[in-house]
Amino acid sequence: MNAEPSRHLAAFSRHSNATSLGSPLRILHVFRAPVGGLFRHVVDVARAQIARGLDVGIFCDSSTGGERAAQALDELRPGLTLGVTRVPMWRNPHPLDAAALYAFNRAYRSLKPNVLHGHGRAAPMLGWRSRPASTAARSAPTRPTAAASTTSPAPSCTAST
Repeated sequence: MNAEPSRHLAAFSRHSNATSLGSPLRILHVFRAPVGGLFRHVVDVARAQIARGLDVGIFCDSSTGGERAAQALDELRPGLTLGVTRVPMWRNPHPLDAAALYAFNRAYRSLKPNVLHGHGRAAPMLGWRSRPASTAARSAPTRPTAAASTTSPAPSCTAST
């Protein structure tokens, strides 16, 4: 694992095991394509979070990535306490994204993450749609970050590009 994810995970140091909420953070990474540098970044960050005892899950596209993505996700799966959810997603905004949004909302309600970490185009749309209208979403468009809300049951929502 390279040092980059550890640097970005400094925000989690005070939450390394039990949080002030009494249980590990529940982090759901949301992105479209499990390919390339973005996918490698998510895998590295998820591994570091798992090593810190956090509950981690992945929600991504099922129509891209091929055998290589399937193998990487299978290797990571034993540590992903929130599991892996893969559904078809379009590369560009499309009316059929409604099916992905529906699947995301079902996963969100059942997994109850308190951190949504969005990566790339699809993730911020999916993550922000799940938030209550009265809660503003946070985003960090150039650097991946994550934060846990200790004052509200609504999850934090972060985005990275």
